[in-house]
Amino acid sequence: MTFTNQRRREVYAFWAILLILFFTGGYFYHESKEKEQVNTLSQDEANMDMEDLFESMNRDLFATITEKDFVDYAQHVIESRCPFYRPDGTTYRTCLSDWEQDLESKVLVEQADEVHAYCSTFTNKYADESSLEGQELFLKCAIFKLR
Repeated sequence: MTFTNQRRREVYAFWAILLILFFTGGYFYHESKEKEQVNTLSQDEANMDMEDLFESMNRDLFATITEKDFVDYAQHVIESRCPFYRPDGTTYRTCLSDWEQDLESKVLVEQADEVHAYCSTFTNKYADESSLEGQELFLKCAIFKLR
């Protein structure tokens, strides 16, 4: 069987089209797998609970604080009375604030002012006092000092 030039061109065209389809299919397969991987990562980030995020930030903060008596008190005594971000952040900060105000009402104004000055300096050493993290640290410091 001999191939004519026409037949040879048809065979070459067939293989060329097959090769193009193969590479195009591979490209789209690779793209879909990549998108699937990105979607999985995005979904994992979205599923990350805000409570876990704040607990992680809290652990990182306490890891930097050198005053071990304060860290122990904050992690055990304060945590037992005001569970960290349970049921939510607002309830947690309200618990801290109410406890701090109760302790503050039992001391002289001058003592409370001294504690607030100390805690302001202490908080600024480890966090931005205007952030939630800083406000919580300030309240924990005040509770620790006013106890």
